[in-house]
Amino acid sequence: MAVIKGTCQNGEGLRGVFPGTGRRKVGPAKGVGGMKEKELADERLDLVAIITDATRSLPVPFYNDAALEQLKRWASGASEAFAINTQRAWMTDWRIFSHYCYRLRLTALPATPTTVARFIRFRRKSGRRPATLRRYLASIAKVHIAAGCENPCRHPEVEQAIRAATRQLGRAQKQARGLVWSEISRYLSIPPQTLRDVRDRALVVVAYDTMCRSEELVALDVGSIDYIRGTAHIRRSKTDPEGEGAYCYLSPLARGLLHDWVRLAGIKEGALFRKVIGHHEVGERLRPAAVGEIFRRVGRHIRLPLKDVQRLTGHSARVGAAQDQLAANIDIASIMQSGRWKDPRMVARYGAQLTAERSGMARLAALQGRA
Repeated sequence: MAVIKGTCQNGEGLRGVFPGTGRRKVGPAKGVGGMKEKELADERLDLVAIITDATRSLPVPFYNDAALEQLKRWASGASEAFAINTQRAWMTDWRIFSHYCYRLRLTALPATPTTVARFIRFRRKSGRRPATLRRYLASIAKVHIAAGCENPCRHPEVEQAIRAATRQLGRAQKQARGLVWSEISRYLSIPPQTLRDVRDRALVVVAYDTMCRSEELVALDVGSIDYIRGTAHIRRSKTDPEGEGAYCYLSPLARGLLHDWVRLAGIKEGALFRKVIGHHEVGERLRPAAVGEIFRRVGRHIRLPLKDVQRLTGHSARVGAAQDQLAANIDIASIMQSGRWKDPRMVARYGAQLTAERSGMARLAALQGRA
């Protein structure tokens, strides 16, 4: 065993003991989200297969050949026109809907408004929230429109079903717990013991500075970072499907932590944030789901309550950065620009509790000596 020493931020040495000596072993970087290009292609082909073939097994008439051919043409084009995450959502939703129809011997395509309304009521009773139910409807509608069929989701019967679900369950969605700077600072005060710790320190600060979504964060490459200007280039995002790109601020601390990570990991090009296998081997690009696990590990390190750790997700640094900016009285427009939001309602939702603490009644209570 050899002790590999390096200089990290705050002047601390990297005190972890890594097996082996010399440069870290760096595995091949894969495509976006750690997936090979062939795997990505297979997922795109799945979209066609699931929509056109899975429902053929229904023991009821499917739909006419003209609609089938139109759907195939649309699905082939959609493979290139829409984000992988969007395609995954369509595939997942259509599997669920077609399986429901298969069990009840119902036609999935074209589906009747009664079939869709029954499906919504069934999923509501299964505990699905209104936001999820609306996503189901969006996917069902997308497939019907693409196939040249009448959209059953606009029928009053379906609208009544979704309205009933909203009244019963409410519109409120579970919000990720923010990881604010005071908590990140506590984590950074803990000296890194392993190469994985070095990566996690860099990742959490970059996530906070850039306000990246998890899929944007893992898509960063070494070439995305400009150490001189202090920026990170986000090539594509949820709100930028056309790939115009955006530049995000990186603090000197973030750049220093990144420099430590890429130097000790021996990364020269390709994926910036990668898996650490064992103590020293560097593997493929991280998947988006890994970001949430890293944030939960940060929460455990700083001894957050278990219920708070469980609410940490891949968006927690983004939420925390928005909350810190609101607490610092930074204007909404600037926060939206930093987080690449197009709608101020999301920022307002993240800061709802803080807004209540600063409300007119809160100020009145302070003036009356009741605060």
